[in-house]
Amino acid sequence: MNLGQLRVFFFVAREQSFTRAAHLLNITQPAASTRVRELERDCGSRLFDRIGQTVVLTDAGETLFGYAQRIFQLLGDADHALENARQLKSGSIRIGTGQTAANFASPILQRFKKTYPGVTVRVDLGNSKKILADVLNFDLHLGLVANPPADRGLITLPCVREPMVLVVPIAHPWAKRGAVPLKAVHAQPFITREPGSGTRALVETALQRVGASPRIEMELPLNAVIK
Repeated sequence: MNLGQLRVFFFVAREQSFTRAAHLLNITQPAASTRVRELERDCGSRLFDRIGQTVVLTDAGETLFGYAQRIFQLLGDADHALENARQLKSGSIRIGTGQTAANFASPILQRFKKTYPGVTVRVDLGNSKKILADVLNFDLHLGLVANPPADRGLITLPCVREPMVLVVPIAHPWAKRGAVPLKAVHAQPFITREPGSGTRALVETALQRVGASPRIEMELPLNAVIK
């Protein structure tokens, strides 16, 4: 049994006529009759009784017609679902975001949902290293990270420009200064994100450019805890 045979059978049963079924399927009547005969041979059962110009389903034909109705209903549903997915009217998207990127993810997601209200969005939180690995493994559709990845297997698109600043306690000697040179951070006690964080990679790259190497006193996985 194949889908082409089943489709001809379905139309003949619905229209109770080989002629009308052939016209709707844009094939010749002999071709429609051949398909049905092949299907009857494959099934090992007669599917129609022919009474003059009219065809009537046998018991076996009635049974198969019930399944055929469900099969073609499912195919129609599948085609409708795929069309909605192509137009982003439905479906789901999984996004990974880092701690820093999460700060600007909300307005982006709000705009996306306003444009595509039928799409369900799931957001996973993690550091840049894990997010990039999940995108490469197809566990995530896309990721928002602070540091552009070097992997050539990924397409990178900038979406937000965000300043990074040094944070110190209110009693720190630098607290009343508007700015300090990066070199001043050299050998200073420092709290930073964990290895794998895009934010940490950005900070380390900036400090390396000026030859500054702070003294890492603590590594923490959450920006809020660092503050």
